[in-house]
Amino acid sequence: LVAELPSLLLQQQQQSQEQQQQGLQQQGQQQQQLQFLALQQQQEEHVFTAADFELVTLSQASLQLLLGLVLGHTKEVGASKGLWALKTPAARWATLLNQGLVPDSELLGFIQGLIEPPSTAAVAEMFAPQLLGSVGRMVIKDDSSVDNTAVTDCSTACSSSNRGSRQSQGLAALIRVCNLLRPGAAIGTDVPLLLTAQPDGIELAAALQSIAGSWTAAKNSTKQQLLDCWAGLQLLPHACVKPADAVDICSKVLAEATAACNTAANATSPSGTSSSTVSIADVLQLRGMALTMLAKLLPAVTPQQLPVIATDALVWVKQYSQLNSQTIDCATVSATAAVAKSLARWLHNPIEGLAGPAVVGQASAAHHVAAAITAGQQLLAADQLPHMVQVLLPCLLDSSQQLRAAALQLLCCYQQPAYLGTSSTSTAVASQQQQPPSNADRAVFEGLTCDELLILRDMHIKPCSIEAGRRWTVALERMSNHLEYRRIPQSLILGLVAGLIGVLHIR
Repeated sequence: LVAELPSLLLQQQQQSQEQQQQGLQQQGQQQQQLQFLALQQQQEEHVFTAADFELVTLSQASLQLLLGLVLGHTKEVGASKGLWALKTPAARWATLLNQGLVPDSELLGFIQGLIEPPSTAAVAEMFAPQLLGSVGRMVIKDDSSVDNTAVTDCSTACSSSNRGSRQSQGLAALIRVCNLLRPGAAIGTDVPLLLTAQPDGIELAAALQSIAGSWTAAKNSTKQQLLDCWAGLQLLPHACVKPADAVDICSKVLAEATAACNTAANATSPSGTSSSTVSIADVLQLRGMALTMLAKLLPAVTPQQLPVIATDALVWVKQYSQLNSQTIDCATVSATAAVAKSLARWLHNPIEGLAGPAVVGQASAAHHVAAAITAGQQLLAADQLPHMVQVLLPCLLDSSQQLRAAALQLLCCYQQPAYLGTSSTSTAVASQQQQPPSNADRAVFEGLTCDELLILRDMHIKPCSIEAGRRWTVALERMSNHLEYRRIPQSLILGLVAGLIGVLHIR
């Protein structure tokens, strides 16, 4: 008993401390519940007065009522009859958007409610013409016009700043509305969406084309102008009737941004860090967007130009990696991967997209297309892959999953080499482990396309799930087996190791 007495005393002390802590926690929870009940009672007994509604305007209350009514009929459940019951009154309600009677800030809040969950594309479709027109009014509004809530004695500089902010907000909202109403729009297949805006759809489309091609690499250019141009490039598929017009605008912006980047790279003075100053990172983002839009537009216009654009893009990546000690930015890698992917898709089916008047009927068309196909095949040949792996090695080791995914997508656009089969060294290793020579294994794997980089790409771009985890676990085991028996070409080993290190960042 004397020997067990200290342990018994310790157990009693621990039990008493635990009981005290539980009692304190229960008291704290009871106090929190009492405070919550007291606040709830105060809210229920509160008598609303006019002071509670001083900041609420009639237009804001009307838009909130309209938004609640529309969202309440998104599904045909209970008292809701579904969206079909709102088609007739929606035409009258839509006049609230294009009369110019609602302040822009309140209008943006209503539009955000229409295009975000629980709303759907069908809800926004009911108000589509007026919705596009109201947002477009913020973009094409003249410098002399001011917002309804603006103070009359504000200065000219303040008015200009407010207009720039309003235009940027309008462009951002317009991108989201267009992507919701017509995702993946292609020029020439249908009437451009912005031309259906009410009112002034033609003026809106022309204004966006002007905004998209307005930026130049001048000393007095501001960051706001660059951001507006960046947004305008994304809206070109919804604003241009002819694909060639959009291609010309993107090519012009790409040339300007490339020249600006080359000038900044050769300059000795450091770039400014002000929020209104255009930095080299901003120009690279704009260049990447222009290149991405060209990758989307060229297959439908002049796909035989894809090898030229892809060659310039790949040369730029190689030169940029040599001039800068830092990792290549994600916008450049992602845009280059988009161009290379469009080129690889066109090489798989070269006849697609060549039925236009620029090709059919010309005597030199076949020779021109054949030369473009040959140039594209040489550009994405398997012997070019090792050098690009060396260039993108820092990107594969970067902590950013978006950058690693873009680099792997670019590498997968190249023609992948074949497995080497079972070498003599691996056969000797197998004999030491008392395993028979794998001649059948050599016959199975030799000549097949090596898919290690494709597996790493899928790990980065596809969502994680239990099923995907099992599939990737099996793929990694198979990859380990290929490495053990030296079936993977030596030119891919460095990229494969870097890619596997990058996979360690994925939880």
